[in-house]
Amino acid sequence: MKKYSRALQAHLGRFSGNTDGNIAMMSGVIALPFMTMLALAVDVNYASNHRDAVQSSLDSALLAAAREGIEGGATEAEMEAELTNYFNALIAANGSKVVCQAPDIDPVMVGGVITADVECYSPTIMAGLIGKKQIDYDLNSEVNFGIGKIDVAFVFDVSGSMDDPVSDTGTVTSCDNGSTNCDQVEAQSRMEALQDAAKAGVEKLLTVNGTDRDDVRIAMVSYNQAVNAGVYFESVTGMSAERTYYFGNPNSGTTEGEGEVVVIEEGNAHNHLYAAFYDTRDNSFVAELRDNMVLQIPEDLAEHLTISVEIKSTSNKYGKDESMQLRLQTDSGFEYYRTENYHPYTLNGDSNGNFFTGVEIPTDEWVALRMRTYKGDNLSGNRITNKTFDFRLDIEDGGDGEVPSITITDTCTYERNNGSHWNKTTAPGAGKYLTADEATYDEDSQSWTVPAGCSSAMPLALTADKAELDAYINALPTGGGTAGHLGMSWGRYLLAPEWSSVWPVTSTPIDYDEPDGRKIVVMMTDGQFNRTYHSNLGSSFDQAKNHCDQAKAQGIIIYTISFDAPTDAQAALDYCSSGTDYAFDVNNGQELLDAYTAIANRISDLRLSS
Repeated sequence: MKKYSRALQAHLGRFSGNTDGNIAMMSGVIALPFMTMLALAVDVNYASNHRDAVQSSLDSALLAAAREGIEGGATEAEMEAELTNYFNALIAANGSKVVCQAPDIDPVMVGGVITADVECYSPTIMAGLIGKKQIDYDLNSEVNFGIGKIDVAFVFDVSGSMDDPVSDTGTVTSCDNGSTNCDQVEAQSRMEALQDAAKAGVEKLLTVNGTDRDDVRIAMVSYNQAVNAGVYFESVTGMSAERTYYFGNPNSGTTEGEGEVVVIEEGNAHNHLYAAFYDTRDNSFVAELRDNMVLQIPEDLAEHLTISVEIKSTSNKYGKDESMQLRLQTDSGFEYYRTENYHPYTLNGDSNGNFFTGVEIPTDEWVALRMRTYKGDNLSGNRITNKTFDFRLDIEDGGDGEVPSITITDTCTYERNNGSHWNKTTAPGAGKYLTADEATYDEDSQSWTVPAGCSSAMPLALTADKAELDAYINALPTGGGTAGHLGMSWGRYLLAPEWSSVWPVTSTPIDYDEPDGRKIVVMMTDGQFNRTYHSNLGSSFDQAKNHCDQAKAQGIIIYTISFDAPTDAQAALDYCSSGTDYAFDVNNGQELLDAYTAIANRISDLRLSS
């Protein structure tokens, strides 16, 4: 630019130095407009670059402010502050001398659209010589938050209080087919009011699907003091719904008989080690030993048992061992050590595979068997394995050979109690299963206590089938206590991609980062959260809050409905909601219906705007 300016000055100088009157007059007439056009061209080009940078900054700032409003529950003032701060930071980072007023935002999300505008100007560089100090421009931006896919989980409290009359009695307007065929219906109980309201919410939500579409899907789960997993029980607990319990032993097994060895609990095998019980009287095999195993044995076998251990031929450690230390230990103080340099390693035996009694293995209490294998003789060299098996040997009843037992069929589930997974949506599996209640035996009264049971309604995975959803709502039972944390956790499970293997293929949840996707939990209760199974994890309220925090961190929007509930329950739901606009406190059937309708309208607005 400097090169061209110097050339222009020289050229004009030659004109101005010419003494011919006509040439001088013409040069004056031509030079002024030429210089004006050049100055404007330069400054318009600068302003155009500034305008593009400002537009990009406004678009980014509005997107950030809109997300705060929709996902974070920000107020209008908070959204405007986010827009201004974000915009100013981007303008400052750009380094240009552009000057802008504070941007304005219109947060009324009509059809899912949020708009903003800003007034700016760019100071001129050359046009100032002719009196043009700045170039003004107005810019606007629009964010369309229409959502393509929405997964919603309805969570229903079906505890005993839901059978109570609504305290503020009256009628509700119940409609079929959207807003037609409406009748005034008396809400005789909280459950009846809930059923009318929930079906209205379903009707509204599925209306936006039109025909042959399932971009909006709804899942449902009910809870009281537990959640009935139904057909999903085995997948989420790792246990059979029908199971037999024996006195003194924790789980199901085979049929028992006098004089027989009965496997009460199979236990878990090990990748590298194989252990087994043998009868020292004839070196005969009795049973494989596994971790957490329970074995019922005849009384006459108890003093003739030994244990043999070896490294499996399929293990990559096979053939690398020369010695093993075996240690038996119980909580009652029994302890026994043995170092073996010959295969197979036994509590008592010789290099020819003969077994001796030597030590009598304790019975009727849990025993820990630690097995440490070494590369060299006499526990020298590198240690190859270090594994402990816990097991129990129970003496068979000396009468008719039977032990007290009971068979139950129960599909109720409770919170996980497994380390870092209890408040996560980790897929269920070994070490990550949900808890199932168990039968217990009282020896004094010689009677069994069986699980208390739970709601008869099992979870309904994501679907757009209105008939299925209405049938689920119509069949909701009432009874039991209120474990609100279980409702929230199962609401998350129904929306969790990690749980896809549990649910039908057609009910696979969308990913957390699905483009134009949203996950929403609508949780309702009428009572205080008052039941827990694992109290070491905190109260039901504490566990619910933790689940809500985790859900929000995953991007899940939470609506809550406190239906004629006590103060404590309202506090729990207010905490769990995604903001004050997401929490509804209702006291009668009409207000409950209005709440579900309002929630459905908001969710539908997101979908309709896409």
